[in-house]
Parts: sequence; structure tokens; C-alpha cells
Amino acid sequence: MTNAYNPHGVTWMESSAAGCLEQETVEWLCRQAGYPKTAGGLFVSGGSIANLTALAAARHAMLAETEYSSGVVYLSEQAHFSVIKALRIMGLTGEQIHMIPCDDSLRMDAFQLEQAILQDEKAGKKPFMVVATAGTTNTGCIDPLSQIAGICSSHGLWFHVDGAYGAFALVSEKYRHLPEAVAQADSLVWDAHKWLFQTYACSTVLFRDRKYLAAFYSSDPEYLWDAAAENAEINYREWGIELTRPARSLKLWLTLQTLGTDQISDMVPHGIDLTQQTESMVRNMPEWEIVTPAQLAIVNFRYAPQGISPEQQDELNTAISQRMMEDGFACVLTTRLKGRTVLRICSIHLETTEEDIRYTIQRMDKYTRILKEELVPNFSVTINA
Repeated sequence: MTNAYNPHGVTWMESSAAGCLEQETVEWLCRQAGYPKTAGGLFVSGGSIANLTALAAARHAMLAETEYSSGVVYLSEQAHFSVIKALRIMGLTGEQIHMIPCDDSLRMDAFQLEQAILQDEKAGKKPFMVVATAGTTNTGCIDPLSQIAGICSSHGLWFHVDGAYGAFALVSEKYRHLPEAVAQADSLVWDAHKWLFQTYACSTVLFRDRKYLAAFYSSDPEYLWDAAAENAEINYREWGIELTRPARSLKLWLTLQTLGTDQISDMVPHGIDLTQQTESMVRNMPEWEIVTPAQLAIVNFRYAPQGISPEQQDELNTAISQRMMEDGFACVLTTRLKGRTVLRICSIHLETTEEDIRYTIQRMDKYTRILKEELVPNFSVTINA
């Protein structure tokens, strides 16, 4: 529909229907986040632009322009790379981007965070924002949002949550408690094209107080004077980076009207249940180990036979992933966690079944036997040498 009618979502005058749907859908998302009536936001192309939109407006809200060069942002080692990319685009240097170590569960270490803030304050720097993650890409873990919110409140910092993946839990009655303290975030990123089952591109950036969006992005070019907003109308060009923008909210709005929130709430646990089943299967297999338990439909594991080095185990797990890709039955890629190569399954597709997962695990286990015959002799020579 949006391709056929090609509405231009820049002003209310040009696309009032699209603007109305966007406003209504954003308000629904804000309610799921627990935000007050002052909240607002807009649809953007994806999490990268959503993070950039939020971070730039946050800096404007927290710092004078003369303080930009001394401002410091804090994020964990597991934060999405789009956050660092956004900060680089904003002109921050490496010294202004403070990476906070993670705890054993790969969540931002709140104690280390506060120590870093205190140290920077003592050095005369200008800490102004903490970026937490609700659902990291590697493991699905959620940073300790309540603790981070308290630290931000104590030090007067902006609290941003990248929930591009994990904010989905907010629509689930069963799991909405997982991203606790999201309601305390000053800004929140949420990708509907991830776990709200939308096609690309359908992402949102939400603010507890929408005034900060307009304060930074609003402009008044003379050729748009006739399209000025009145009353409760919103010209979304004044709230974000884009001027040319499609009507991205229509598909999510139609999904909500068609399925209803109760059915969407029931759809979310499917992926979580599947990864929990995956974890249970792997734990019962000899020579396999769970690296990070099932969290938000993501689980990490590896084949770790005895008698070979960790480096050789890394090589073996990479080979297993490659064989699965060649097989074509399932896409099981690798990532790096705690210095080791691991296999990662993320199972949020509604048509994925427990049988699909079982066959995937069985295929991987079959390939371990084949690969051991091909590679273990070389490993043995290396070990004996």
C-alpha cells in the first residue's frame, strides 16, 4: 500500500493519514514501555538510525555546544556496533567513548560503570550519557537496567536503552518483566522488524519527553512554512534526521488491528521456548557445552572434545558452521565470546518447530564425527609436537 500510494511522511499537510497512524502506533509503543503522556517518538529505517537519532538529541539536551569536546559516553563491551558508529558520526573521539567491562554473565558491570564516571568527573570531563542494552546481539542478555538507571539519576546522566532486539518482551504478558526499568530510560530504541514480525524497515525511537526531539531536530525552512503543524498535529521532519521518509508505521498498525495485542503477546514466547529446548538438547550431548544459557531466544554453545587445544576447538566449531551452511538445512553461524569461537542459534521465526531444532542439532553432531576424522589427526600431530 505504501509503495502504491507513495505517501511522503514529512508533514501532516502532505500525509495526514500516515501521520495519524504513526502518532497512534508510537503512543501504543510508549504505553508498552511504561512511558508517561509526555512521551513520543517516530519510525525510522532501523536500529542504527534510531540510535543515532537518540544519541544526537541526548547530547544536545545534556551539553552546551562548547562542552561537546569533553563529553563522555559509557557503553558495555557487548553493545551493538551501531552505537559506536553513531557516536563516531557525531564526532566523538575514542577517548570520549568509554567501554565498560562486562560481568561473568556478559552484562555491563554496574560497579565498573560508576567507578569510570567518578574517575572522569574527577578528571574534569563531562559524562553525559550511558547506553545500556536490552537484548544483546551475541547472547540476548539484558544489562542491569535498574542499577544503571539509579547511577544515571545520581550523576545526572542521560539513560539510553538500545532495545532494538529485546524490547519485544514488553508486549508479552509472560516476559514483559525481563527488561525491567525500561520505563526509566530517557530514550529507547525498538525494532518492530525483529520480534514484532514486521518486514524491513520498521524501527522506532522513543523518548520519555518528546520535547527533546523537537528541540534538536526542528527547523523552519521557508518553503515549508505553509505546511506548519497546528494543534496536536506532528510534522515528523521536525523530530528526526530524515526529510524524505515513507509511511513505515502502516504495516505495524495493520498487524495490531488484524491480530490484536493478545495474539501478539502469545506469539513472543515461541522463540524463547525453542532456545530453551535447544539448550536442553545440547546439555544432554557428550562433548558439547553451553557457553551462555538461553536468553531472549538466543543460546550459545560449542563442541569441546577433550584432547585438543582451545584454539583447535575454535577451528572445529568454525568448520561445523561452514558444513551447516553448505548443507543448507539451517543457518548456524559463529560468534566470539570470552575469547572463544562459539555457535549461536536465534530462533524467533514463528514457523520454526521443535523438530527443526532437533534435526539441526543432530546434523551438527553428525558433522562433528566427520570433521574429527578429517581434522583430529592433524590436531594430534600438533599436540605431540
